[in-house]
Amino acid sequence: MVTRFIATTECGAHPEYKQAILDARPEDIVLTERLTGVPVAVINNEYIRRLGTRSGPIARFMLRHRRTKYLMRSIYHLVSLRRLKQAALSSRGATEYWQAGKSVAGIKSVQDAAGIVREFAAALEDRPRVAVQPKP
Repeated sequence: MVTRFIATTECGAHPEYKQAILDARPEDIVLTERLTGVPVAVINNEYIRRLGTRSGPIARFMLRHRRTKYLMRSIYHLVSLRRLKQAALSSRGATEYWQAGKSVAGIKSVQDAAGIVREFAAALEDRPRVAVQPKP
């Protein structure tokens, strides 16, 4: 859902980020733990391919141990938040990374958020209702 709302007129993300979402296909999305220590979905680009998707050996060691896991996650968290904000608001994501999920498959245009919410609501109204059977 978040990916869909990045590609809205109201979102302050850089136009190149929005265009990257429109251009991406589900197979362009990869999970990388290299950015935060836990899997994060990003658009696969040259930077991600060069960086790799697995945490480095020192980080993996630190993430396995109870005493160092929180320190490593804090380091990842601080670095990734700063970099994501810089990449999202500038064209740097093309040379670094942009987060996006496999829902890119259904995103064909940049729309206003209200229109997207109306589309979701209409889709819910059109779906067949399934009777829920009580458990014995």
